Amino acid sequence: GASTFFEHNRETCAVSEDYCQPKNKLWVPLTNTKAYLNAGVGLNSWSGRMELRGFESHDNGLSVESLSDGFWIDNMLSACRSGEPIALPSAVSITRIAGDGFQFYDTDNAHILTDTTFRHCGYRSPEFDQYDQSPNRGCGDDAQTGCSSSSSVWSFLTHSDQFNPELMQGTRGIVMESVGKRYHLRNFNGDNEPATVSGRTQNWLDVDGSVSELYTPTLIASADPPAWWTVDDNVVQDPQGPLVFIKQNDGPERNLAHVHMEWDAALHNQVGGSICGNGNRASCPSVGLLRHRGPRFQDGMPLKPPGDVAGPAGGFGWYMSMQDGKSPVELTMSLIEVDPSTPLLFSIAYPPGTSVSVRYVASYCTPSSNWSCEEVFTSANSVLAVRQGEGNLFHYSASTGLLTIRIVMTAQSYTGRPDWELATWDTDGESWRGKALDRFDRGGVLLPKMAWGPYLVLSANCPSSDNVYCNQSINTNAVEAEVDNVCPAGMDQVSYDKCCGSSGCVFANGSQES
Repeated sequence: GASTFFEHNRETCAVSEDYCQPKNKLWVPLTNTKAYLNAGVGLNSWSGRMELRGFESHDNGLSVESLSDGFWIDNMLSACRSGEPIALPSAVSITRIAGDGFQFYDTDNAHILTDTTFRHCGYRSPEFDQYDQSPNRGCGDDAQTGCSSSSSVWSFLTHSDQFNPELMQGTRGIVMESVGKRYHLRNFNGDNEPATVSGRTQNWLDVDGSVSELYTPTLIASADPPAWWTVDDNVVQDPQGPLVFIKQNDGPERNLAHVHMEWDAALHNQVGGSICGNGNRASCPSVGLLRHRGPRFQDGMPLKPPGDVAGPAGGFGWYMSMQDGKSPVELTMSLIEVDPSTPLLFSIAYPPGTSVSVRYVASYCTPSSNWSCEEVFTSANSVLAVRQGEGNLFHYSASTGLLTIRIVMTAQSYTGRPDWELATWDTDGESWRGKALDRFDRGGVLLPKMAWGPYLVLSANCPSSDNVYCNQSINTNAVEAEVDNVCPAGMDQVSYDKCCGSSGCVFANGSQES
């Protein structure tokens, strides 16, 4: 409208200010555009937020890629191969024009694709015929109309242990016409390299199931590790990525969540250097484990020094254990992304007799009679009370030392007005900010956007020789017995969020399925 257009370090903004506030952010619109016969990328944007609508890509190496915290592609046609012969210099192979559809980038991005068609993308091979066996699908080895053997409709950058995805990608209304290989977890060091943190934490909201072709809301994720992402026997295994397709409506509160954790500054400061690098093959040792609560899940996601984890939320909860039975004196959580309607329970154990405290701390906050900057959690008498609470309760089992909290998204610069509140997508924030919780939503897809600065901290009052870990170890057997005690008597765990028996089934939130 009448707003002036400003540029702030790739930040398109409606007003001139040092930091563009969320309600003032603008998107660069680009409509009704075509790109063709480019050996590289048809359209590549590293220059901020954009809405790309009515774009056509024909015979390009890669149709589109973007490095942006808000990039919407709507009504796109990606024809990776048109079928027309491509004239090339005599010394150049057709494989130099790879023929890829779309590539999701590494970290702090947000991509939404809606009402988009991919046509003749992905390499045609007997290895990738799980979805289509037609002889003309995708693209093959023809010298003038072929493509690279690594070509896929969708690809994910998975070379890094240092830079890892949050909840960054969502789709609706996707059509894949006559395509070959659909999915590729792309590690530029080679597909046979050891799994990375970025590879294990890949995730995707397929809100209508049009990508998975299940045609029900689906959570797509890496197939590795299976004990983390394969949450029940109804999960569909994709062999190409490999990926998993989790049916979201198989549970009442299923969704995805992301958390960044820190507990040992000396360890974390080595990330990106001597350990856990950005595709440099540096060692990235496991220092613990995150698993779902319940006896069905005795393995899970390896906990690595970067402290990044993404996974299925809405179940009985995540349990974090450290090697050698250690407990951190202080565990900080930040960059939280989770839908307010999806409870994310988190448990960690401490040595028996340890006293604990939990608090949220806002950033850029000045306390006043109207605004609070810190919220100290209060004790609840059950884990269910924590689940059903507002995100400021904890349950602590004195006998085992097991602490359970609910992790929620909070506003960036306050914890209450002045009292604590569990913010929803409709909750208003400060007048200069707009809504309390940041998000990127377009075309019926909503991606939570983490707030920079606020954090949740779990503190243990325990003897410690190094001020990092408690001297005493946890009582592992007692703790894990409590962690696994999620089902009512006579029922067995069948999913990360459900137990069943002869009388029916009960979900983690207490609702019943007959």
